[in-house]
Formats: sequence, C-alpha cells, structure tokens
Amino acid sequence: MKLNNKGFAITGILYTVLILFLLLLSSLLLMLSTRINRLIKLTDSINREVENTNIINIRDYDSTSNENPNKISNPIDGTKFFITSYRGKYEFKINDNNTCYSYLPENTLLSISGGILKYKLPTLDESGNYVVDTSNLNDLNDLKIFDCQNENINKVNFVKVYTSTKD
Repeated sequence: MKLNNKGFAITGILYTVLILFLLLLSSLLLMLSTRINRLIKLTDSINREVENTNIINIRDYDSTSNENPNKISNPIDGTKFFITSYRGKYEFKINDNNTCYSYLPENTLLSISGGILKYKLPTLDESGNYVVDTSNLNDLNDLKIFDCQNENINKVNFVKVYTSTKD
C-alpha cells in the first residue's frame, strides 16, 4: 500500500491554518471580554463617584434680609436671583405647581428673564476662586429643564438638591 504524500501535505497545511484561525479567534474574543470587563468596572466607579446620594433640602431666602449678604432669593421672581450652593440635580417648582429638574454646577446664578429661567456660570478670579457676577442679569443663557417647559415662568421655588458632596 502506497501513501499519497500530496494529500498528507495538504491536510497538514489545512489543519495548521484551522488551528491558527481558532487561536486568532479565541484571542480576539478574550481581548473583547477583557475590554468589556474594564469598561464595566470604570462605569461602576464613575457612577459611585457621581451618584447623587446626598439629599439636601433648600430653605427659603429673603433677598432683603441682613443675614443674606449675597441678596439671593428663594423663591425667585422678577429681578431676584438664586445662586446654587452645590453641584448636583436641583428639584424646583415652577409657578407653584410643576415639579422640574435641572443639573447645575456649584455657584451658578439663576434668574427669570422674559418668562424663561436663565443661568450664568461663575468665573475665575486672579487667585483661582469662583466669582459670581450679580451686577448684570441681562447676559444669561437659557437653562435646560427636565419634565417642564422653560416658558411662561413667573416664580421658581427651589426645593432640594441631590448631590454627592457631604455637608
């Protein structure tokens, strides 16, 4: 009986290519599973850091009080303004009936202008501290509000803030 050497060589080459393909496929799957595991760990750590677990009730402020040096007001209406004390999700009532939300950084100035709730971000001074300019309430940007329309607003009463900072 005579062996066919051509068939043996072709079979050896085909099995070698099949084994290399399987090794490449398994290494690709291993790389993708490692990547997704790293992304899940990273996402979980970001969620733990940013999670708004601390709930702080916001009290009413009288803008004419001597105990209030910034003359901020809660609720705000007309030419009054409110300055955020925390970074987080703010819950507020518009016109005393609609509960709305907005995500705001610390030291953001909020005011009503033309029936629209507007905001102004703080600026940095020479020493690196955040400064809120309350002298000009005309150059404000429209605020993005969730669960409500930002129109026909007469009064905004801030109720609470969901934040990750401890106070």
